[in-house]
Amino acid sequence: DDQCIRGGWIHGEGRIYENLPEYSVLMREHLRFRRAAAEVVRRANLGQSAGEEANIRSGSEFDLASTAIVLAIMDMQKHQAE
Repeated sequence: DDQCIRGGWIHGEGRIYENLPEYSVLMREHLRFRRAAAEVVRRANLGQSAGEEANIRSGSEFDLASTAIVLAIMDMQKHQAE
């Protein structure tokens, strides 16, 4: 969970936000992203096209999960600034 850049941030300097309710949203969305990324890799390993078969394009689960992580981080930072 902390082996990617985002996970490293979440479990590293991002822990300053762990007391905020948005932090649990971030954790959930990161798990969602990891599952979507694992599916992309799984399909690529089967020889399927990542762009078409694994749906990494706009509106895909991969894209939506990635965007949700960014939004969760922005919500935390906004909440912290208040």
